[in-house]
Amino acid sequence: MFSESTNLLVVSASLPARSLQEVVALARERPGALNYSSAGAGTSQHLAGELFKLRSGTNIVHVPYKGARLH
Repeated sequence: MFSESTNLLVVSASLPARSLQEVVALARERPGALNYSSAGAGTSQHLAGELFKLRSGTNIVHVPYKGARLH
């Protein structure tokens, strides 16, 4: 193993989804209306988000942040 990373799915309390199934249903009802963030393009969070979209058949917009930098 080269590295290990924990990924979490957190949903805003303002959304009417309370389970993963409800998040997927909402994302399918509103293509492109939901966003997900990551520490940047190509990070494990980004790739996990893209895999989630692919497997769930949803269109969720990726919002990369510049906060994670390796020194």
